[in-house]
Amino acid sequence: MTGGLNGGVHVTDVSTASRTMLMNLKSLDRDKPTLDTLTIPAEILPKIVSNSEIIGMVGKGWYILGLPIFGCLDDQNATMQGQACRKGEAKSTYGTRAFILLNTGEEVIKSKHGLLTTLAFKLG
Repeated sequence: MTGGLNGGVHVTDVSTASRTMLMNLKSLDRDKPTLDTLTIPAEILPKIVSNSEIIGMVGKGWYILGLPIFGCLDDQNATMQGQACRKGEAKSTYGTRAFILLNTGEEVIKSKHGLLTTLAFKLG
């Protein structure tokens, strides 16, 4: 919506970036050792942004030209925010897939049982 290859922005939010396992959960930046191991050049990946910052403006071809784009949040992480899931609280979703998410607050807790640790969201 920002214009793609014609001057648009190439970004992803922290929750989406963390799901790729190419982001360091503490620094909120790309994980250089992982990128090096997989021979992925960091410059081809989208810039990582918070879930609440303005990331661009709607570009040409849309009737809402110039409208700011912000508040990007994906799938299950959006439901945590929407259901006001606070630190220490968990939520589950059952549909085509089943998810159980636990909000650990600002502390990154790596699973000892093979579960995926990701960032739910970053506001501000």
